[in-house]
Amino acid sequence: MQTWLDSLIEGSTWLQSLPGGLLHLVAIVVAGALLLVFSAVLAGETVWLERRGAGRMQARIGPNRVGPQGLLQFLADALKLLAKEDIIPRSADKMIFRLAPVVVFAGAFVGFAVIPFGYGLVVADMNVGLFLVLSLTSIEVVGVIMAGWASNSKWAVLGSRREVAQMVSYELPLAISALAIVVLGGTMNLTQLVEQQSGGVWN
Repeated sequence: MQTWLDSLIEGSTWLQSLPGGLLHLVAIVVAGALLLVFSAVLAGETVWLERRGAGRMQARIGPNRVGPQGLLQFLADALKLLAKEDIIPRSADKMIFRLAPVVVFAGAFVGFAVIPFGYGLVVADMNVGLFLVLSLTSIEVVGVIMAGWASNSKWAVLGSRREVAQMVSYELPLAISALAIVVLGGTMNLTQLVEQQSGGVWN
């Protein structure tokens, strides 16, 4: 990509007048945006495939209205979620009920602080980075319990308990698989783990 950009700059006079590195920054932003769009569409179509498969297993059709064969259902679901009202039950603990989604999202986003996105592109390069990711992303369990408890409904409490049991059951094999990487790499620093994967396929 660097060679292609350099040849593009050399062949154009107005691109040479731009500040150094600006074109590379724009190329990185465009590549990131394309990757994000591709990932979002892939995730949406995977959810569509799962819902259609579940519908077949449960003797029903599944999403088939929005777009050809329901392929655009994930876009309709996203618009519906963005347009939903923030409804708080009358007997709920309003402060905890509003704080619960913040705790869930905080646990998901704080983990990105120790993930290296490139050489030197890491917010916090820590020796226990992998442990920090595993521990901080599990805070979402607390947010789900807060949401169920604060709604003051026994059905919401039962639903949150089911969700928490599901999340914990997923986190245990995730931690075991991460432990295998730590044993092989000899470190919990994510930057060092990435650097150990440099080189060819057999490295």
